[in-house]
Amino acid sequence: MNRPILLAAVILLLVVCSAFAMAQEAAQGQPGAEGTPAEQESRIHLTTVGVPDGLVDVTGRYDLKNNIFMGDVSEIDGAYFIITYDDVIITGTVIEHRKQDNYLLVTGNVRIEQKDLILVGDKVEIYTELEQIFAYGNLEVETNDAFVRAEEMIYFKKDDIVDFKENVVVEIEGGELLCEHMKLDRETGLVEFLGPHEVNLEKNESEAQTGE
Repeated sequence: MNRPILLAAVILLLVVCSAFAMAQEAAQGQPGAEGTPAEQESRIHLTTVGVPDGLVDVTGRYDLKNNIFMGDVSEIDGAYFIITYDDVIITGTVIEHRKQDNYLLVTGNVRIEQKDLILVGDKVEIYTELEQIFAYGNLEVETNDAFVRAEEMIYFKKDDIVDFKENVVVEIEGGELLCEHMKLDRETGLVEFLGPHEVNLEKNESEAQTGE
C-alpha cells in the first residue's frame, strides 16, 4: 500500500474511533440504567446488620417474577435490617417489600427517623408513592415539640401532618394532652383534637408566685 493511501486509512480510523468515543460519552450523560440523581434518591436501599459471617440460615428471599422481597432476621440476636428511602431511615427485624405496589412492611423492634421525628413501635406500613406511613402498637413518637404515645399513627409526608389514634398521650413543655384522636401539623405546630380530650397545663412561674 502506498504512503498516501496508508495515511488516509489511518486518519479515517482515528475519526471513527473519536466519533465512537463521543457517542459513548453522550450516552453516559443521558438517564440510563442507573437513573438520574432524583431517581436514585427515591429508591429503597436495604441491608442487614449483625448477621454473622458464614451463617447458612435463610435471612431473605426475592421473588424475581413478582418483584417481592421478604426478609427475617428476628431469630438472630442483635440482627436487624436498615431500610432507607428519600430522607427516611427505618430499622426492623422482619420486612416485606412489594415493588409493584410501592409497599413496604416492617415489624419487630421498628424504629423510624425522618427530619426531627423519631418513632418506635411494633409495626409500620409504608406506601412510598403516596408518601404515607401507617404505624401500629406501643408507639412512641418524639418531635422537637412533643413526645407522643399512642396505638395507631398515620404520617402524611407530603403535608407533614401526623394523625394519632387510641390512648393518645402527648407530653409537651409544661403540660400533658390526653385524647383518643388528634392531628398534629408539624409545620405550624397546631394540634387538633377530634372528639373528647383533656388538657393539663402547669401554672407559669408568675401565677405560682401570686397564687392565682
